[in-house]
Amino acid sequence: MTTEPPSPRDRRHRSSPRHEAIDKELITRLLADTCEIHGAKDDAQAHHIRALAELAPAGRPPSDWARVMLDRRRKAVVTCDACHDRIHEARTAR
Repeated sequence: MTTEPPSPRDRRHRSSPRHEAIDKELITRLLADTCEIHGAKDDAQAHHIRALAELAPAGRPPSDWARVMLDRRRKAVVTCDACHDRIHEARTAR
């Protein structure tokens, strides 16, 4: 079985000290096993978006989970299973 070498983007991500620090921070947040939206301690999952600009469309206030991400200036939020499901239900309803 032949494996392809990583793309330049993959190599850049892995070797960047900034990205390594962000990855470690997210892992630490996941290991805390606490929902960052309402504090439940159960079944931590990460919800990720492409850009923070997606969270605040003009003329609409951000939701509770979007506010957490905007306040922290992070594209990922650690959630419990219920909050993660609620985020995806709200995003598909738009």
